[in-house]
Formats: sequence, C-alpha cells, structure tokens
Amino acid sequence: MPPIVRPALIASLLAWVSVGSGLGLTQGETSVKLSSAPSVGGEFAGSPVPAASELDLAAMTLTPGGLATAGLEGYGLSYAATQQPDAEAAVVAGLLGSPEEEVAARLLGAGLEGVYLASLDAPPPAPDAPDTAPGTTADRRATPVAGTPPPRQVYSYVYDFADESGAADAFAALEAAVTGGVPLPGTITFGDESALTRAVGTDPTTGLPATTLDLAFRVGDLVATVAVIDFGQQPPTVDELEALAARLETRVVAAEAGEAPGLSRLALRLEGDGASAAEDRYLLLGGEPLVRANESAAAREQRMRAYGGAVDAFSAYQAFPAGGAGSGDDLYFQTDLLRFADAAAAAAYLTSEPARLAGGATVSDLVERPIPAGLGVEAAVSYRSIRANGEPAIVERVYARVGAVVARVYMVGRTVPSGVVDALAAAQVACLEAGSCPAVPAPEEIFAGEATPSV
Repeated sequence: MPPIVRPALIASLLAWVSVGSGLGLTQGETSVKLSSAPSVGGEFAGSPVPAASELDLAAMTLTPGGLATAGLEGYGLSYAATQQPDAEAAVVAGLLGSPEEEVAARLLGAGLEGVYLASLDAPPPAPDAPDTAPGTTADRRATPVAGTPPPRQVYSYVYDFADESGAADAFAALEAAVTGGVPLPGTITFGDESALTRAVGTDPTTGLPATTLDLAFRVGDLVATVAVIDFGQQPPTVDELEALAARLETRVVAAEAGEAPGLSRLALRLEGDGASAAEDRYLLLGGEPLVRANESAAAREQRMRAYGGAVDAFSAYQAFPAGGAGSGDDLYFQTDLLRFADAAAAAAYLTSEPARLAGGATVSDLVERPIPAGLGVEAAVSYRSIRANGEPAIVERVYARVGAVVARVYMVGRTVPSGVVDALAAAQVACLEAGSCPAVPAPEEIFAGEATPSV
C-alpha cells in the first residue's frame, strides 16, 4: 500500500503531542502520512507485544461483513494489528522528527494503553467494466500491479485510554489540530462526541487522486475512528461514512460490555532483539469468516475447514531472521487460538485434526511425535510443507486445549530448533489458564540452536 494521508485522529494526536512538547510545528508541517502497510501473506507489520489494554480491541474494528451491511460489498482485510503505546510513540516521533522519549511521555501521560487498527480493501473492478479502458485509472486498478492501491480502502482504529478524562483530552485535539482536512457538519453525533473531516490530495506513489473522509468519536475512555480513502472517481459520502461509524460504534460498545471472545488478549507473542513486528487479528469472528483481500472462494473454504467448526479464530504471527541474507532461512512463529462452542467440540477437533492435516495439499511426511510430560499439551506433529513462495519447509506444530479453546502453536523454517515449540506451547497454555498473556522473551535457540532434523 503506498503512503497516504493519515486519518484525522492520528494527525490530531500528532499535533496535540507537538503543541504540548513545545515543538512549534507550523500549519504545513502538521500534514503527516501513513507508513506502508503490507498485504496479507507478505511481511507483517505491527507490534510484537500485546497491548496493555484489558479489552478485546481486535474485536471492535470493522469487518468485511460489517461493511457489507453498510452497502460496501466485496471488501477484504488487508492488514490488522495491535499497536503498543510505546511503539505508537516511536512512529509518532519518527513522523515529527522528535525524541521518542518525549513523545512517549506525552502519549503515555494521557493514559494511552492500547491501539488496534484494521484496513480493508475494495475489490478491483471487473476488467470489462465501462470505465476500464486501456490506460485509464480504472484499468490500472482492474489489473493491479505492485504499488497500485485498491479503488478504496476503509480504516478503523480504536484507542484505549486509562480513563475518560485522558480520552477526552486526546479527542479535544481534533478541534484545534491542523490535519490538512476540512471540517464537515455531520448529521449524527456518535458516542459522547464526534468530528468529521474531508481531505483531497494526490497519492504520491501512483499520482492517482485520493479523497479521504474521516469520522472520529469518543465513547467513554475509548476513541475510535473510521476513514474511507478513495483513489478513483467516486469520493465517499457523508452518508456512507456515518453508516460505517454507526457499525463501528455498535461493535465498540458491545465489546466493551464483554460481548467479545477475548482471544486477542490471550495469544502468545515473543519479544526481544531480532523479533519481527507481528500481525495479529481475528480470521473468524462469531462464525463470520473475515475475508482476506483478494482471497478466492476456494481459499476461504479451505481456511474454514482448517478451523474445524470453531466459532472464533485469532492468529498472531512473527518472523525471526536466521542464516544468511534474504528470508529463505528465516523462522516463523505463529499461535492460533480457536474457540469452540464447548469443551466437547474442542476435544473433537483435536481428535480429527491428524486426518485433516493429512489431507492437506501441501502436507507430506506427517509424523505424530511424543510430548514431554508436564507441559499441558495434548498433541504434537511434524511435517513437511510448501511455503507460498514454493520453497519447502519443516513445520513443528503443537496443540493444547484449555476448556473450549484450542491453541495451535507452531514454527516453520528450513530447520526448527529442538524443543522450542514445546516450551512455547507450555507458555501459551499458561496464558489461557491465567486469562492474560504478557509477552515472553524469544528463546535463544531461535537464533542459534540445535535444529530439528528433517522429517
């Protein structure tokens, strides 16, 4: 995704930070841009550690199904991730050219505890659509190339503050900040207060026109925003944005009231030098498969079969550099949490999983291996697989169950350090039993250790 103008709330927070720290930015200098976000299946970006927020922020942002109810059909998730407050401060500091410690003190002083963001891409228009003549803007979108944005993108963010006062102070920055957008009158006030802005510009990578409509609102100690960015000839309307904001407000209020699975707070993440940033998100929520951007129906059906009848599925993914230059020797760590209707359904999933794996098109040499005692783990397998880029890989996967939740903990690479997955699975079990999951240091064996022999 090419850089684009940041939605108003983030830009407002930047301006608020700069005013409070005496940086004296001028009006022109408060215009900021989003960093490039990766597509699904490529390098992931975000934070490698979980948010301090006690809420399931990942269950609050908009989903493809939610967009469809608002009349926006065919959208798919392109990126979603938890942002730690200190990581957010680092991004802000980089954009402002300010000391990270100074910016962090300002944000954390306001009580910012967690941030979650999600972006959804519109599908490209059909190649034979009337406005897709060769060489036109629509034609470039119908036949995507690297660096070309989708026709539209929808962003939703949720910021969690320690109390309502901190959230109100942050939200007040919207009225005073210079964001490059033009304030617009809305027809509805969302939450305790809300603000609507529009910005028009040109995408710096492709030269395509870009129109952004942004609506931010506060609900108690939470601040949320939804932004629609259009790269074509159909600028978003206030009615469209307010329909999305209504959907987002409903999700925020419901999740804050406890009507959410809570899996984002329970997934294991690793931290330490060399640990990559991670993407973490729901891929199944309340029975709704969260469609990935440009995901085929066949791929979606295959993914749903892998969930084995789960109600919710949450995944966190990280990469670790290993070996020489390039990513061929890198190790990949992932933990998936599957929530079933009850413990019996979760146990049945574990029983049927070997057969399900054996039927996978990219799985070979499947071996069930013994599990060391005392780890709380119920099953473990090793197998060969083929990565998306066609390279062969070894997969070490361990399964554990706590009540109605099954954890799939695994590492993928040309070689996998011995015993590491078992230990990480034990840590994931501890998180499920405790009801929360602070980050744990990445095992040293990930970077230098005895590798599991090829199966």
